[in-house]
This record gives sequence, C-alpha cells and structure tokens, in this order.
Amino acid sequence: DKAQKYTEQENATLSRAKELFDQKYFDISVTESWKAIEISLRKAFMNQDIPIKGGNAYRMLQDAAQKEMITKKQAEDLSFIRKLRNDAVHTDLEISEEDARQALNIADKTIASLEKTTERCYYCGKDFPLSKIISDDITGASICRKCHKIHPNWKDELFDLGMES
Repeated sequence: DKAQKYTEQENATLSRAKELFDQKYFDISVTESWKAIEISLRKAFMNQDIPIKGGNAYRMLQDAAQKEMITKKQAEDLSFIRKLRNDAVHTDLEISEEDARQALNIADKTIASLEKTTERCYYCGKDFPLSKIISDDITGASICRKCHKIHPNWKDELFDLGMES
C-alpha cells in the first residue's frame, strides 16, 4: 500500500541522512533530511485525504501549518531546514556540523509527530488535531474541545485500582 511505501522511503532517506552526517557530508545530509520531511508530509496529507496543492515544498509547509498538521514552531523549524537545503543545493555556502545536526533532529521529531496527528476523545469519540489539544493546568491531561471532559490518565487510574505499583 502507498502509506507503507512512503514509510519505507521516509525511513531509508532519514537513515541515509544520518549515515551521511556521520561521514561528515553535512550538505548532503541536510538535503536527505529535507527529502525525508517532504515524504513524511506527503504521507500525512494522503492519510488525512487532503489534496496537495501545487506540490512544491513551500506550499506544502504552508498547507500543513494551515491544516494544523504541524505547529507554528515546527513550521519555523522546517523553514530553517528548507533554507539550509536550498543553500546546500544552490550556493557555495558550507553547511556546519551543528546546522546539519539540528536539521537531523528536527526531521526526526517532525516525522514522529506527523505519524500521529489527531487524538480521539475517550468520551464523545470526536477526533481533534493534536496541535489544538487543551490541557488541564493541574494534571496536564488533555481536555476534549467538544464535550470538555478531561481524559483519564490511565497510569493513575491503574495505580488507584492497585493494578500498578
């Protein structure tokens, strides 16, 4: 299936980016990190049945932020990697080890966060974007935007029932 192929491409590309980083090919590592992010974004759009408009990377970032698939901070981080990638491909600027490391870390975290983009309310069954989760100030538990109930913290529930020490 297509999602599985995207996942395989994503993993292979990110793995290649890490190998290139270890070999000190920072410019190519950044390029591969960016490719892994693009694959992950395409997969996330496909999984949510959202058409990709225009198909270019800049537009995908804008749409992902607008559709709340990524946070504002993630959009800024991804724009940073996109700029690094463009510098690596279109200029003679050297990519530093620190910038390449940062690109890899951002790619890793972003890809992981794009895997899970919604949470379902335990009570009403409504799906809502993770970027829109409301958290209880005291417990940190998520609160449904629709029914306004606090989701149970299962670890605490099991502890209260004597099922976990």
